[in-house]
Amino acid sequence: MPTQPTGVWNISKIEAIETAAGAELPSTVIPPSTSFDLQLTFEGKGAAWNALVSAKAAYEVKFYAESYGPGVEQEIASYKGTLAAGENKAKATVTGGLNAGIYHIVGLVRVSPGSGMTGFLGDLVVEVGD
Repeated sequence: MPTQPTGVWNISKIEAIETAAGAELPSTVIPPSTSFDLQLTFEGKGAAWNALVSAKAAYEVKFYAESYGPGVEQEIASYKGTLAAGENKAKATVTGGLNAGIYHIVGLVRVSPGSGMTGFLGDLVVEVGD
């Protein structure tokens, strides 16, 4: 069965961002039940990637939180966008925040269904507490 070329891409960063005094600051400690943003950064290169950018391919990012200790994995935010040349940043708000605890945060990216390009980054741990 022939395979579809997928291009070369890299999901480079996932971070939690709090807004304080009008400034956006990366943070790994979030107050309970307080909305905050998650941002995932990725980029690609190569002919297949450039073709997807030229076609204005859609992508979707879903953010998941998995609690260390009691709790369940849950989708906490999502973002839909259109691929751009260079760095792409997907930013979504976790409305109402999370309950107190420690969470492993994962960002899952799916580019234009059928493109064969799905990836994730899960190297963010946040503590929700005072």
